[in-house]
Amino acid sequence: MEEGFKVLTDGNTDVSNKNIEEVLSKLTREEKQKISQLRKLLKDEHKKRWPVSQENMTLYRFLQGRKWIVNDALEMLENHLQWRSETYPIPKSRWVNDPFFKAGSCLIGSGVDSGGRPILVMKSGRFPVAKRNLEDCIAGFIALMTEMGNIYGLHTRFTVLYDRQDFVKKDNLDLDLLKAIAKVLSVNNPEAMERACVYPCGVLLRGLWQIVKWFFDPVTRNKISMLGSPEAFKDYVSSDQLMDDMGGSSGFIWKENDEAIWESFVKLLPDQTVDNWESNNVFL
Repeated sequence: MEEGFKVLTDGNTDVSNKNIEEVLSKLTREEKQKISQLRKLLKDEHKKRWPVSQENMTLYRFLQGRKWIVNDALEMLENHLQWRSETYPIPKSRWVNDPFFKAGSCLIGSGVDSGGRPILVMKSGRFPVAKRNLEDCIAGFIALMTEMGNIYGLHTRFTVLYDRQDFVKKDNLDLDLLKAIAKVLSVNNPEAMERACVYPCGVLLRGLWQIVKWFFDPVTRNKISMLGSPEAFKDYVSSDQLMDDMGGSSGFIWKENDEAIWESFVKLLPDQTVDNWESNNVFL
């Protein structure tokens, strides 16, 4: 537990900065021109309120999210800024007592992937569908993603480990929550997910994935890995960064509905999560 919290509190922005440098160094002349075009189209009032909105990496992410069509990227970015104005600040008191988080369903700070990027663990076998409040869950999820960005860099990419252990369909299947989270990531955080590892997946589920994966766009499809054993994590997460209950040896253990660890974790978070894109709140 302590090592996991150390990862959360002592994270650095080196990996995020390296990723930014690599991405921007590979841009074509045309792509650089489109970044400049998008910046010029962005309203001055938006640039002033949200300085991060005019950064090269921000513009790249939204252009990439709209297949480099400048006007579509502008609409997406402006909608995102409106979303930020309506979403923040997020009081910690709003979501910390929701059964979804107290159960240990959504965890950050357990480790980093093979590239040094932070890991987000989703434990579907703990989803308390009948007890959770959907809006509070989404607010809490956004708060956790924001605080992770404050620690690892505003443009950090992350890896999702979707743990299906102990999943019972009638008790834990939460399509509304999963759709809402997917929408937040795709619409408001493009190009942020490095990879999603789904574990454990038997032969039947992996076979089904070979069929349904063609309904996803190629970029998303290539980011999803269906894993059948702890050994299959080796290409994405080293054993010493993988939670013990997923077959790893990190020493990071978060049992379901563990009140003590939840209280320790909550103390690390600010009383409210503010908009880290705004001029007065940017974390350097």
